Amino acid sequence: MHAGGNRSQSAPGGAPGRRSAAWLTLGIVVLAALPRLVEALRNSLVFDEIYGVFLARLGPAALMRVLAQDVDQPLHALVLCAWRIPGEGQLWLKAEPMLFGLATIVAVAALGREMFGSRAGLWAAALLASSPTHIYYSQEVTFHAMCWLLLLLSAGAAWRWRERGRRGDALTFVMCSALALWAFWFSAFALTAMWLWVAVALRREPRRLAIWLGCLVAVAALYLPELSTLIGQLQRLVVGDRPGPPMPARDVLDVVRKLNLNSFYLIPVLGILAALPLLARGPRRPAGFLWFTLLVPIAVPFALSHAGAHIFVMREMFCGLSLWTLLVGAGIAAIPAAPLATIAGAALVLLGARAWVKRGAFDESASLERAAAVLRARGSAQDFVLCAETRSFLFMRYHLRDPERCRLLDLPGAETFHYSDGILVVPDAWRMSADEWARVRAGSVAWWGVRFRHSGRDGPVAGAWLDSLSSPIAMRFGKATLWRGGAWP
Repeated sequence: MHAGGNRSQSAPGGAPGRRSAAWLTLGIVVLAALPRLVEALRNSLVFDEIYGVFLARLGPAALMRVLAQDVDQPLHALVLCAWRIPGEGQLWLKAEPMLFGLATIVAVAALGREMFGSRAGLWAAALLASSPTHIYYSQEVTFHAMCWLLLLLSAGAAWRWRERGRRGDALTFVMCSALALWAFWFSAFALTAMWLWVAVALRREPRRLAIWLGCLVAVAALYLPELSTLIGQLQRLVVGDRPGPPMPARDVLDVVRKLNLNSFYLIPVLGILAALPLLARGPRRPAGFLWFTLLVPIAVPFALSHAGAHIFVMREMFCGLSLWTLLVGAGIAAIPAAPLATIAGAALVLLGARAWVKRGAFDESASLERAAAVLRARGSAQDFVLCAETRSFLFMRYHLRDPERCRLLDLPGAETFHYSDGILVVPDAWRMSADEWARVRAGSVAWWGVRFRHSGRDGPVAGAWLDSLSSPIAMRFGKATLWRGGAWP
């Protein structure tokens, strides 16, 4: 029997057997699909997602050239190149991250069963299924759902290699780790933690330790073609760019809140449950592995941020969400009284579902979709749509039926667009200067203006200019402003 819990076919002690666990896992996945579908339907594609779609439209070679000037890795955009072949309908595009998200729930159940037993794996899967953070990212058309699955598979392979030493586990670790790096460079923190933990555990087994070192070399070799691009990206971020301020402690606290079902008051509750596996001899080793792999991608970037590398944002740290639910699931299964464990687990799942219902639609999606609805209902294919910043521009360019008259304002005195604004996928033909607009206005055209306020470069100069052109005709939808001007019938 492996260290870490009871995994026998007969499942003594009331734990579900392997076949029952498989059916229960399927039921969890089916139920998990419902909130993810609702989330996909209530959230229109927004800036990061549309940027990825526009990248995919360029084709593999061109998108690689564009991303060399950005900070993202290319794997997800390359996947989108193939995924969008049947079409670019919103629900079809969101089905891709949904599949990765649901696959992660299955992988959590399987790894939890290996590490702590069937009940722990099932509770972990149920908690991940109801996590508001995982529900949202399971339908966002970005690299997150893919990357989190790859990191979980890497963690499982690393753990099995430590326990069994099978060649297939080492190969799985190498392949999944390399793909995770091609999906997002931040994966290196979690992968380094996994590798170090196993290396220390094998310190008295030189032969296996040498093979494990070979796995690290193999991962580096598979990532080598992208390494020069990454070095350039990081140099630009750390040296030549305008990095943000050091990460405040409140951001880390907010990460912890979102790992704990969006609730501050649940932090100590889930924290105690996640600590319980460390107190028992059997689960202690896998729990230590998960804790270490979870904490390194939070603590190290936070420390680096305060040491001068101000290149990290909060959501990068959510990569440990599935590991956290494994620990909490193991804690629920460790509660001695089975009825009490069932009540505690069910209550947490319901609290997660409640937190998701209360959160509602994403602000950016809700605000810009209301503005787009007005344009669809009251605008025409001949109306110009002038956007003050790139978030509203990419949104309208993707979502409007007649996007060809959408223009991004490029005004004197405005702050220069940055690569993080998505400007790399905006050709010059889609931009409009004040002089060009003056020539167009001479023809007495009808026009609309759009601005979305956010924490980056959100077009204050262009917004003031639109205010001066539109008289008092402006509508506000949350953080979005919609102007109407020109010649109207």
